[in-house]
Amino acid sequence: MDDEQMEFTNGNQVALGEDGFALLAPFGDSYYPLTIGGKTVTVVPRITKENATEMANAFKSVVGKVSRWLRGSPIYFGHPDDPQTGHKYPMKDQVGMFADLEVRENGLYVRPMFNEKGAQILEKPDKYYFSGRWPVKKTGVKDGMAVFEPINVTSIGMTRNPNLPTEMLNQKQDIMDRKQLIALLAKSGITLSNEATDEQIAAALDGFGAAKATAETQLANERKTLETVNAELAKVKSESEASRKDQITSLINERLVSGVITEAEKALWEGRLTHNFANESKALIELQPKLKTSQNRAVSGDRARNPQGNKEASEKLLQFANEAANEIAKSNPKISPEEAYRLGFESAQKAHPELVNQLNSN
Repeated sequence: MDDEQMEFTNGNQVALGEDGFALLAPFGDSYYPLTIGGKTVTVVPRITKENATEMANAFKSVVGKVSRWLRGSPIYFGHPDDPQTGHKYPMKDQVGMFADLEVRENGLYVRPMFNEKGAQILEKPDKYYFSGRWPVKKTGVKDGMAVFEPINVTSIGMTRNPNLPTEMLNQKQDIMDRKQLIALLAKSGITLSNEATDEQIAAALDGFGAAKATAETQLANERKTLETVNAELAKVKSESEASRKDQITSLINERLVSGVITEAEKALWEGRLTHNFANESKALIELQPKLKTSQNRAVSGDRARNPQGNKEASEKLLQFANEAANEIAKSNPKISPEEAYRLGFESAQKAHPELVNQLNSN
């Protein structure tokens, strides 16, 4: 007989805690008479923190949840579901379900809940043991006896001895119909036949859960990437706005010096350039000087103006700025016209300081 198909029972006196949990099986070895092929031998069921953790994890896993949907997590009076000894127990119906498994320092604990039949049993003066029933696998030998460790909890039986909780369950068990489960899977793109086994259904749900986890991880990565891109865009936007502000300031200052606009018009042009720099900068550059902006100390001592000299200096400076901007644009096709003009104007100022001095001195 295959080890994992073998199922043992293990009894433990119940002492219910305030949190509703009771000790199902303490850590350690026990002894169990096993009949195989008409011959009875003694074997050693072993409960460890490791296999108890595996059982608790299996109970909480997707496969465990599917199994409970299909079969429930039953508590019986005795072990009527045991293929070998079930005939000894006249009450075949469930008397409750176990809602959770938990590993603690001294063993595996269970949280039981009971239906009306279970409550009727608990009202009797008899005391009960919890007796776990589980499939096992052979893991070694002790004193000539085979050692078996459980891999899951099949069901729990109540045998006579101490008090158990009276928390009640609705008489109707919360077990999902197989066809309904298969139909729900089909809506999610997972097709199974109505004859699919529990293992196939569990595997399908397990794969669905894995795909969901993968999708959530991918979504998290994409969100992180989007956040990085948005941060970079915000940085570029900030730098672009700062550069544009410098361009606006430079152009307005030049136009003020050139006598094209007055100080009173400065705020108006700042607004227009901020709103639409490409069109408004062109309009501002094409404006002609309309007033004298500085004194001509070279013409007599009466601080008279020299509009003609101011105009010529301004026009020459703009001419040199445009020529420099064109050269910059040719050498760097990706640069914007506005940036090319700003750099061209700065280049013209450095190359022709006499024109700048002319504008500043007139």
